[in-house]
Amino acid sequence: MKREIASMKKQGVLFSENYIDDRLTCDNKVYAFDALIDTLDISSITDTYGEEGGKLYSPRDMLSILLFAYSKGITSSYKIAHEVETNLEFIYLAGGHQISRRALCEFRRRNVLYLNEFFSSIIQQAIEVELIDLNQFAIDGSKFSADASKAKTKTKLKWEKRQVSIEKSVDKFLNSLEKNDIAEEGLEEEDKEKFKRAMAKIALLKNKKKLSKPERREADHIERIIKEDAKITDILEAKPDLGDNENINLTDIDSRLMKNGTGEYLQGYNGQIITSNQFIVVADLVQDENDQALLLPMIDKLEKEIPEGTEYKFLADAGYNRGENLKLLDTKKHIDPYISMNDRREDAKTDLEKAVGKDSFDYDENEDHYVCPTGEVLDFLHTKTSKGKDFNVYRADNSKCQLCLGRHHCLTTKEDLKAGAKIIQDIGTLVFRKEMREKMELKTSREIYADRAVEPEPVFGQIKHNLGIRQLKVEGFMYLKGEFLLMCAAMNLSKLIKFKNNKRLLKMS
Repeated sequence: MKREIASMKKQGVLFSENYIDDRLTCDNKVYAFDALIDTLDISSITDTYGEEGGKLYSPRDMLSILLFAYSKGITSSYKIAHEVETNLEFIYLAGGHQISRRALCEFRRRNVLYLNEFFSSIIQQAIEVELIDLNQFAIDGSKFSADASKAKTKTKLKWEKRQVSIEKSVDKFLNSLEKNDIAEEGLEEEDKEKFKRAMAKIALLKNKKKLSKPERREADHIERIIKEDAKITDILEAKPDLGDNENINLTDIDSRLMKNGTGEYLQGYNGQIITSNQFIVVADLVQDENDQALLLPMIDKLEKEIPEGTEYKFLADAGYNRGENLKLLDTKKHIDPYISMNDRREDAKTDLEKAVGKDSFDYDENEDHYVCPTGEVLDFLHTKTSKGKDFNVYRADNSKCQLCLGRHHCLTTKEDLKAGAKIIQDIGTLVFRKEMREKMELKTSREIYADRAVEPEPVFGQIKHNLGIRQLKVEGFMYLKGEFLLMCAAMNLSKLIKFKNNKRLLKMS
């Protein structure tokens, strides 16, 4: 073809910064991303670099590459390294350098521990441009898989049984070798430990004899289970206080077996975020499956990020409605909480079942007794201590309870059924639960709480469904916390760039 432009492949292609700029459009997100990171504080990372040693890639460039990758849902170090080799956006961020997977992986592992100040500097910028609404915040949690299989999760007792099984397999293997009169040439006489002897015999067999496929499979299997035994021993020694029926994962001992939102179990961690305008203001990764104990620590983190004395509404679902939380929130007068008191089973309850719930009982502080919905009194019985907490116990009249039409729905606990009467155990929190339930029944409260549906849940939806990030990649709990922060920082940077661009376009129009 006469009109065909001649290929430059054989002549060598000029590849410089100017060439990259020519190929990327001027409004490409990567320029705004890079410029924004230049304005943020990464001193917590750069301060860890000394003057001595070999030359290193720019920590700012490396951080830019990781953040840009996570903002696109790319978390594998192999894939990020591939993008740096082939994708012009990543080549621009890398300054044209060929950065290996190992270098990226090492930088991520080493520096995710120092992202707190960097994350906070993003929050401060968002507050300055009024992207964050300081009048209202919402919290939610979502489970993320660890880089570990739940098939490798067993109780301490089962791991100990597994070790016994491994020893029997090794015994059988050694006995079969002795029966076949396999020489132990090259073995030291003092090496009499069973596993060491088995490994030494395997090495000898592989070196001296061409094994058949079944023999090689057997040898490989024994090698593998001996290594597994060593790992089990290390883990059990590292967790001396582990109960017989407590679960532990052989690959990631810090991860936990958790139930996700669909009711399925995964091996992983609980990611917690507080958002405003779908901007992540606080992020943390925890080992607790239950959200109840996480509300107040997350609020403490929030108040370190926002101006002191800020008054705000705080929205949370039923997973955070523990009585102790409501009691302590009552002392924080600058917080106006809206916490759902309905669990997932609430919709299936009849009106009678809802009416006889313990939150429906009125407490009379002057008389120090409870009054049930039918008007019957539950008198103070005694105080007891359980799990380090002091409970005041109140009990209804047995004869009155037996005549009540709602007793089958009201007497639900073992204590109730044994006594034949309603028993309430209170640590001084039931009154706050009742107040919150009454508050959440108001129309204005329901309207305010409805905002929670467009706050943290869509953010997790974007992370998991749009970006496809469901699994954490690094190892070690502290490093995983840092990786979760890296993921959330990348989300925030994308939102901050979009917000600033929209604001600039409005000014231009």
